[in-house]
Amino acid sequence: MKEEYDFTNAEQGKFYRPIEELDIPIYLEREVREFFFKKIKGRDGSFSLNEIVNSLIKQDIEISRKLLLEDKVEQEYVRQKAFRLIQEASHG
Repeated sequence: MKEEYDFTNAEQGKFYRPIEELDIPIYLEREVREFFFKKIKGRDGSFSLNEIVNSLIKQDIEISRKLLLEDKVEQEYVRQKAFRLIQEASHG
């Protein structure tokens, strides 16, 4: 290492990228990777593991959103029903 460095013409943040812009490597477990490679073995055409995994994750997100929405609808229904029962009990 040098004893001293000259940063006179340095540019702060030149190589900075926000975390949202970084491509983060995802490492699949061996059995998951093997599953996909077995499924595509012998198929013609191009195969992108990235595209397949992203597609599956997007589907999972959509399913999760629908389940959460259904949960919220059900919770609201139960809340309203409980409210009506309380009102009926207090008036009846």
